[in-house]
Amino acid sequence: MIGEVVNLYKLLNIKDSKQIASNYATYFVDLRKRLQLIVNVRNISAHCARLRNRIFIIRPRTEDVIFKTSYPQEIGGNGKLEVISNFFTFTLITNYLLQQIVSENLWLKKLEELFNEFPNVTKNIMGFCDDWKEKIK
Repeated sequence: MIGEVVNLYKLLNIKDSKQIASNYATYFVDLRKRLQLIVNVRNISAHCARLRNRIFIIRPRTEDVIFKTSYPQEIGGNGKLEVISNFFTFTLITNYLLQQIVSENLWLKKLEELFNEFPNVTKNIMGFCDDWKEKIK
């Protein structure tokens, strides 16, 4: 279902894409990439593949509003800031979009509960730093 929504969004003309993206306080290209990343994570999960140390194909732009303030960016080989598309990136995107829709959602709280329930999970291989909760909020 989400895949169809993303495909419909991609088929919209630029004017309509921009209008929808403005509801999420973002640029339409960034929203398109975010939605595609969500579809990719859903597909990986649905086919029982691992997410923990995977780098996703869809790479968000460093200019995306989410990553300007929250992302621990790294300098790439070309001397520019790069966003590493991993599960932490997915977490930032999901939390941002959910906050735009319903500010009182429980997604982040449930993720934290999962991490607490399974303390042996190495979060840093998913891109999470020690102060990940502060960076996401």
